[in-house]
Amino acid sequence: MFNSKETAEVLISHGANINEKDGNGNTALHIAATYNSKETAKVLISHGAKK
Repeated sequence: MFNSKETAEVLISHGANINEKDGNGNTALHIAATYNSKETAKVLISHGAKK
């Protein structure tokens, strides 16, 4: 599911690079902020997501 806290947790637990940028230069944290997904943003930040 897109922009899901649970999905983020699973991906992080399997070694996903949370600071990887997409084709537009956005990180997962940028996308979470764009969609006002506060819980997903909290998970990302707690695992070291950068701006």
